[in-house]
Amino acid sequence: MSEETSASSSGGNYPVLLEYPLQSHLTQLIPAKAQKTLTTYDIEFTCIDADGHYIAIGSNVGIAYLYDRRKNQLTRLRNENRDPLSCVKILISLECLVVFGCKSGAVLVFKIPFDSEQELEKFTVEGLHSSPITSLEWVRNGIKFFSGDENGVVVCTEIDHFEV
Repeated sequence: MSEETSASSSGGNYPVLLEYPLQSHLTQLIPAKAQKTLTTYDIEFTCIDADGHYIAIGSNVGIAYLYDRRKNQLTRLRNENRDPLSCVKILISLECLVVFGCKSGAVLVFKIPFDSEQELEKFTVEGLHSSPITSLEWVRNGIKFFSGDENGVVVCTEIDHFEV
């Protein structure tokens, strides 16, 4: 479900609940197994976040998936080190920003443009956390996000959208 806010004539804001269709077909788009060298692993979902446009899913084998609800399209987001993903947070602003936290303490940031002519960008932030990421939160304008880890360390990371 999604929550939007509507204003009443009395000036108060009240949440409006919206229902979305079931996404059961989504699990069939994601393979059940992944191969690393000669070993096959079962893919288990470790984290999920959703908004009105996207569903982001992280896995135990370090593979991230982004499902576009409008286009009914699944995109695989690459994590070269295959570190298991522990949490995810989506922010829709000028582009779609998705941040994944890893069990190693690394953080992966993906900029997914709404314009299909632009390319997806990925950034890896390492060395700030030494334990698994347990919580992520974007600042509404997408310039910063906060990451928290298992040891209680909280880091604020700023993204310079003009330098990347």
